[in-house]
Amino acid sequence: MANNIDKQYRQAVEMFRQGDLESAAREFEEILRAKPKHEKARIFLGLTHSQLGQEAERKGDRTRAIAEWREALLLEPDEAYWHSALAKLLNEQGDPEGAAKECAQAAKLSPEDSGLASGCGLRTSEQSEKKGNENQENEVAARPEGFKVGGPVSAPIPTHRQEPPYSEKARMVGFQGKTVLRIVVNAQGTVEQARIVKALGLGLDQRALRTVRTWKFKPAKRNGAPVPVLVMIEVSFRMY
Repeated sequence: MANNIDKQYRQAVEMFRQGDLESAAREFEEILRAKPKHEKARIFLGLTHSQLGQEAERKGDRTRAIAEWREALLLEPDEAYWHSALAKLLNEQGDPEGAAKECAQAAKLSPEDSGLASGCGLRTSEQSEKKGNENQENEVAARPEGFKVGGPVSAPIPTHRQEPPYSEKARMVGFQGKTVLRIVVNAQGTVEQARIVKALGLGLDQRALRTVRTWKFKPAKRNGAPVPVLVMIEVSFRMY
């Protein structure tokens, strides 16, 4: 029996990695019915539902996406960025109270993320319209957080860049991938703000946030003077 479940688990993981998410979900569910305490299958089933949620959202099926994110969170309730993804969808579906609740939980689970702390990027229709009418002509004009790299604004240069450690849960199931962060490097060369813009999950995003906040840079310059800048960075997690 145990050997059969191990084989089924390996097959389900391969389905997940190949993108056959519907089949993977069925296999992981079957494993958990036979062995409810199979932690790795539970973790992967949560990941599978999260990816099905992303897929449904890309196709414009918000109802399906919301259902998938809820299923994912039933399995892994401590995933901050799954809560924030659900918050965004609920807000778009006209449920601001539900969205605010999910955002608050996300911010609690990942307090280092400036984007979650400031409201998960949720906007009312009025705010969205105002944003759409803003003048976008000057690409290097200073924003509240900093300048955009380009033209007279040079990029900051890393001088101390430690790699983040793996989370125990991600290592347990051999989960790999990239998380993308939007950071503000101030005029002193330290990371002043950081937020996740493309989450990976299983605690890896929080590990990336904490580590990136310790990075040091040679500051960006504009016309020879150090300035704060907004930059996007990728952090990779690989099992070696």
